Amino acid sequence: MKCCCKPSACALRPPRAKIPQPVRQYSLLSQEAVKVIVLIVHATMKPGTEEEAKRIYREVTESTRKEPGCLQYVIHQSTENPLNFAFYESYTDQAAVDAHRATPHFARYKTAIAPLEAAHTREFFVPVS
Repeated sequence: MKCCCKPSACALRPPRAKIPQPVRQYSLLSQEAVKVIVLIVHATMKPGTEEEAKRIYREVTESTRKEPGCLQYVIHQSTENPLNFAFYESYTDQAAVDAHRATPHFARYKTAIAPLEAAHTREFFVPVS
């Protein structure tokens, strides 16, 4: 059946579904985005210590994720070399990073993990888009 009325007022046509638009979480000019701090850490464990390292990482992860300024805290183990770990940490701002480093669980973590590490690097990032 062919419709002869205006498309916007036709009773025979089903209404068009609205296509959801992507939500932009941050814009380049957003003050909240400028404050977000990302920390990426790479750690290599001494051979034979990776299971103990995972236990320590799980403990610090549980406590850190409860911190009010922590947006994300994830630790990954390499599939190619099980001695290598990568951290992805995201905090609301520099104050949240400083607060994290001042916690008792961070101090315990640093003391426990240091003897197991063969190498450790870290780098901070801020959003650009």
